[in-house]
Amino acid sequence: MSKIEILVLNGPPGSGKSTLATTISNELRKLNQAHAVIDLDELARLYPETNRDFMWQNLALVWPNYTALGDIKVVLPVLIEDEKCLNSLKAAAPSETVTVCELSAATSLLKDRVTDREPDEYWQGRLRSQVDDYMVRQPAFSDLKINTEIYSIDEAAKTILVQIGWLR
Repeated sequence: MSKIEILVLNGPPGSGKSTLATTISNELRKLNQAHAVIDLDELARLYPETNRDFMWQNLALVWPNYTALGDIKVVLPVLIEDEKCLNSLKAAAPSETVTVCELSAATSLLKDRVTDREPDEYWQGRLRSQVDDYMVRQPAFSDLKINTEIYSIDEAAKTILVQIGWLR
């Protein structure tokens, strides 16, 4: 049976999930470690939007392609809003381990990051609102936490990889 390990990079918009996923992928590539990054935002991007179940359904459909690869580490940058979302992820992508790393930064910095990167007011406003929602909820199901305000992206990637035992 294949050994599939998942690292979930969870956090509000602007916390560095996608950027960190790319950096972790580069580190794993340097180690010649089989891995994949599945950007769930891209997997579920459509207009008009549907509920988040669409994302989990799409993940469940592509998941067998990844498990067929054998032993692999999978990085999932995604906003996990609550325990229900985490359970939906686990149901869609069964694996040996799921480690949730919560990324954080100051609210004002998160909002500045999404304002700087997003192409228009629609997305800027939507993501700033998601930052506010996330900060109110503060999910409490992470296995480790990284403040992307105090670590460089390379330091954060290496710290996460060491803490979860993926850095040999």
